[in-house]
Amino acid sequence: MDELLTLKKQTFSHLGVGCKLTGDFFLSGVTKVASQISGTIQMEEGSSLTIAHDGRFEGTIHCGNLDVFGQIHGEIFSTGRVTFHPCSKFEGKMLTKDLTVFPGAILDMEGNTQTLDH
Repeated sequence: MDELLTLKKQTFSHLGVGCKLTGDFFLSGVTKVASQISGTIQMEEGSSLTIAHDGRFEGTIHCGNLDVFGQIHGEIFSTGRVTFHPCSKFEGKMLTKDLTVFPGAILDMEGNTQTLDH
């Protein structure tokens, strides 16, 4: 039972609604942002990031896979797939390996798809 509940081995973050954060964030595991953040998000290799419907981000994101339901203003550098879901908004620059945009997403961007060397 102790092995099943060991929190030391869990790698996830949830930044909830109502939080307003500024700074440089280094995150690992599955991460969900439903708050307002300005600054830099650096995801650990192999970790995924979701900007929830209530999430607002302004700054620079370095990540693997990124799912966007909320709003991003800034730069995205992704080594994986970036997916913009309906109702998401993005304004800025992006460099990603793979891009998916669903109908209803609003993009005002400069970017391209290619392999990133980190």
